[in-house]
Amino acid sequence: MRGFFILFILQSVIFQTYCFLDGRPEGRGGHESVQVKDKLYVMGGERLIPFLNPKRYNLSDEVFYLDLSSQFGIENPPFIDLFDGNSRMIYGNVKGNAVLGGPAQSDIYLIGGTQLNLSTINWNVTSQIINWNVTEQFIYIYKTIPKIWTKLGIGVKGTQPSKRRSTSTVIKPNGTIYIFGGRIELDMGSNTLILYNELYEFDTILLSWNQIIAPNAPSPRSHSTATLLPNGKIIYIGGVSQDIPGSQTNLINMMEIYVFDTVSLSWSIHTASSSFPIQPRVGHTAVLTPDNSSIVIMGGTSSYPLNQTTVYPNLLKLDINILYKEGNFKENNSNCLSNCHGNNPYDVKTYSQKRTGSAGTIPLIDQAKVVIMQFLSLSSSNDEDLAYFIM
Repeated sequence: MRGFFILFILQSVIFQTYCFLDGRPEGRGGHESVQVKDKLYVMGGERLIPFLNPKRYNLSDEVFYLDLSSQFGIENPPFIDLFDGNSRMIYGNVKGNAVLGGPAQSDIYLIGGTQLNLSTINWNVTSQIINWNVTEQFIYIYKTIPKIWTKLGIGVKGTQPSKRRSTSTVIKPNGTIYIFGGRIELDMGSNTLILYNELYEFDTILLSWNQIIAPNAPSPRSHSTATLLPNGKIIYIGGVSQDIPGSQTNLINMMEIYVFDTVSLSWSIHTASSSFPIQPRVGHTAVLTPDNSSIVIMGGTSSYPLNQTTVYPNLLKLDINILYKEGNFKENNSNCLSNCHGNNPYDVKTYSQKRTGSAGTIPLIDQAKVVIMQFLSLSSSNDEDLAYFIM
């Protein structure tokens, strides 16, 4: 079996300014990340400012990358700050999604998210509300060559989604982006919390939007992970749902797994089983392994948004040969979540330190031998760890 590793960028929101300290970027949450060849690009994000400061959150417009072209020690990871004016994001952004596309697979599509003009922040001290979302633009494109940001120009067909963040987004090899769910609330300029269960596709070649309306769609939800399988099925795991606009959200049972088939344009639901409790979660990550046999799920919290605690188990590997086998799902619509003994198809790997991270893309890197998980402690400490998990 060829070696590989998965690089998790999972960081908490605990620092006061954005800059590189000793060659490392500051901790953040809600950032976007995507692998482009031998570089892991990271952009945007936010961190919580101490309550003594009237501005509770600060968004980042930074773009930087981790150089993966050669081996490196965890004590000094080779981050490169793209601090020039062309690489800086047009607006500070948090809780969007980033996917890789373009003719040369070198363009990063930034989808949705909360946006803020960092040069003209309009902060209302009386109401303690920032005027967020300075634009209705839903997609920005960062061209890693020649390191510039662009927008979708004229000629785009169809109607784009209304602004939203925390969607579940993937891109197919043919250049079609699928955007499901998401939410708006105060940080999107809405006084009402609203979750969506709309599904949109955007063709990056034809520059066309299309809303897909199919029966048996999930309830409105946000923060679910989306994992694309080779046959075009998208698996959605975890997150939160909402019964009606304005109501509180509910954590989604991890046993409830929705699947959208991008070929037949149909939804299906599958119920998992487990021999032990698996806590529901947001802020987790999920990635397909190189052999397409498993989905690795890591991290998250069940106490969103404040006073976050690590979920159990905090590292899982779902054997999708049970969920998905030879192009068809098993007739009983059941897959197993267990602790990988005997015939149990679900690996449970626990990480002892009480850490959690933000939802973001987990890039998959070939020809290596370990999993790197980057954490920042949810405390007042500025210490930073890189921890290895052998696959």
